[in-house]
Amino acid sequence: MKLDKKKIRRLASFSYVAEYSDFPIEEEKNLGVSIAKECEEGNMWAWCNVRVTAEFGPFSGVDALCCVSCKDEEEFVKEFFGDMSEEASYMLLQRMQEAADTLENVQDLQLVFQMEE
Repeated sequence: MKLDKKKIRRLASFSYVAEYSDFPIEEEKNLGVSIAKECEEGNMWAWCNVRVTAEFGPFSGVDALCCVSCKDEEEFVKEFFGDMSEEASYMLLQRMQEAADTLENVQDLQLVFQMEE
């Protein structure tokens, strides 16, 4: 059974969660200093880990990225969300295809058992 990837992607719901990153901030050309300052001032987007989830029914696919550094949430959406949602939807479709293949195999087995009776 082949899934309609475009339709599922269109109907899937997407969400993202960001958390402060525990990874050390690399101090490269004073960039690390400004990132650390932004974090101290409460800008979580300056150095965070982000998880994007694509959901369709009981299925989900996730993409995660550590050490994201953005000016704000708007910049994250503009610069990262598109690629990450694409990867999350790919993972979603993989899980759905695996389930469809398993169901197809079960149906094939039922036919074999019916034929043997």
